[in-house]
Amino acid sequence: MTVISAFRFPIEQNFIVGMTDAICIAPSDITTATDDFPKLENFPVYAIARRPRLSIVDVRGDTHELHVVIKNPDGDELIITFEGFEAKMLVEDGGLFFEIQSTAGERLAYGRPAQLLTLEGTPTRLQDRRERAEEPLLDESMLDLEVLYIGKSDDEEGAVEHRLLSHSKLQEVLADHVDHAPGYELWVIPMRFGAKNTVSIIHGHQAELELDVDTVLARINPPFERATMVALAEAAAIRLFDPPYNKHYRGSFPSLTHRSYNEVFPSDYNGLGITIDTFGSICCRLWSDARSADFIHEAVWPLDPTNRKPLTTVDDILALFAD
Repeated sequence: MTVISAFRFPIEQNFIVGMTDAICIAPSDITTATDDFPKLENFPVYAIARRPRLSIVDVRGDTHELHVVIKNPDGDELIITFEGFEAKMLVEDGGLFFEIQSTAGERLAYGRPAQLLTLEGTPTRLQDRRERAEEPLLDESMLDLEVLYIGKSDDEEGAVEHRLLSHSKLQEVLADHVDHAPGYELWVIPMRFGAKNTVSIIHGHQAELELDVDTVLARINPPFERATMVALAEAAAIRLFDPPYNKHYRGSFPSLTHRSYNEVFPSDYNGLGITIDTFGSICCRLWSDARSADFIHEAVWPLDPTNRKPLTTVDDILALFAD
């Protein structure tokens, strides 16, 4: 057995699950979602989110320059300009839907105003992170989505469409908004979590560790089952956003009493975490009462706060250089 004995400080291991992709779907489009997105079966966690309803109030210009004016119920307005637009823009249902047709009458795109702002090739999609942060082409708050619920979007057979359509919580949220918040538009956001990362922190406590190489490598890249990864992603996302329609995990993740992801406990991790980045996928920011609007959300929580340390702090770093 090869032994590593060079570590002079205890090592804290934090396992982080990362979102790799997401799709934004209107509830009315779920029945055709698996046709439009064949890989949707690999998106096992979903969010229900909302924003004030957007509508197209004016389209003007010509093939050289087309200006589309979009408003929300508060009267906030944004104008998106398409240069060299060689297609036909149609507005339907009082501005709640758009259709783009080719000069031959072929449908090229169809959807809601927010989807127009995030189509491939639109000005907002062509901006990189820095440009969009420093000089955004639109008021990001008009596109921001408030997270209301996090759940699993597949059943044991991975039937995403059936699971979403029959999920009682989605029906509850839809009914509540029809009755009490008609000024909002709801979106279902299936998410894929495929990235795994182990963050190691060396703390300033004099100690000598002896670890065999196999143990070290196993901690860096643990072979967790898919069900464990899905459960971790769901629970961590709930803890992150604290959505009002969720009950479990809101203040209790992570916990050694949870069975859904207990496969990670023997790995001796100090903390569990999550990272979500929506810039390159749904192209808008997520927020909740617990989190400010942002493209990137990440957090790590100690697995057992009673006898384990959370992520390193400034004091921990300074302690490394003490004495």
